[in-house]
This record gives sequence, C-alpha cells and structure tokens, in this order.
Amino acid sequence: MRTLGRRTHDFGRSVAVDEVEDLLRAVGPEVVERTEWLLDMAACCHVDPGAGFRLGNALRLWATGRVIVVVPERHVEGDVWFRAFTRSGHGLAITRHADTVCSGGEDVTVAVQGYYVRRAERSSTNYAVVPALEDGAIVPSKERFATTVTELLRRWLPHALTNPGCQIVVAAA
Repeated sequence: MRTLGRRTHDFGRSVAVDEVEDLLRAVGPEVVERTEWLLDMAACCHVDPGAGFRLGNALRLWATGRVIVVVPERHVEGDVWFRAFTRSGHGLAITRHADTVCSGGEDVTVAVQGYYVRRAERSSTNYAVVPALEDGAIVPSKERFATTVTELLRRWLPHALTNPGCQIVVAAA
C-alpha cells in the first residue's frame, strides 16, 4: 500500500476558475499520483461558468492518486445538485473520478453514480451531458469520436444560436 500525502480544500459556497487553477498549480504532475485529495463541497451551491468543467478535468488528473469529495446533504435529485453539480459538468466528473463521495457523514458514492446512470444523455436549452462518450463501447476510434461529437453539436448548436448566453462546452469527464 502506498503512502499518500493529503491535500484538503474547502470550496465554501462556490467554485471559481481561478480557485481550481490555483489548486492545479499547488501540486505538480510529479506528485499527483502520491496525493489524496479531500475536496469539501458540502456548502457549495454555485459554480462559476467554466469552473465546473475545469474542476472536472482536474479530477481526472487527480484520480491517479485518491479523491474524496464531500457534497451537500440532500445531494441527489434536488435543484441545488442540478444547478451546482450537474449543469456545471463537475457532478459527472465526481461520479467518474472520485474514489468516495460523502454527504452528511455517509458514503453516498453509489447513490451519486446511480443518479447519472438513470439520466444517460440529457440536454435542454442551455445544458447537455453525455456520460461515457469516450468509453470504448460507444467510441472505439478517433474517427467515431469525431463523428459522435459532430452529431451532438449539430443537434445542440441550433439551441445555442437562438439563446443568447448559451454555451456548448465539450469536456472529458
């Protein structure tokens, strides 16, 4: 069993891009696999635009070590979870890369994973998520990946063009 150095970060009520960037700079790539991250998001109810996807990409990197995420109580199914975690993109990343997800002192990893399994591909006027886009069963080659993403953008781009302020972001979770 390897020894991991622990890094703890409390996000408070919101997540900002600069905050995530500072965390990425705090631990160089050479020690990421020897780091256990404890990310406290228990009070989080807002994620700045772009911060969720950046945090999702950071979680992917940090998962080479160990990642524990504390989320708000009544985490799954509620409006706060959707607005702060699902719509921002980092809820899916938490599901895919955290070793453990806790809420109110309990391990809720299976419940959070189930939330995304039940929803599969989802979209609305200003939101779209496709879990497991890069999984081998769905996208076995670069060409198929490009075709899949192109088709998704063709479907969602009309919404973005007719809704000012709408963004379409493709991020690997």
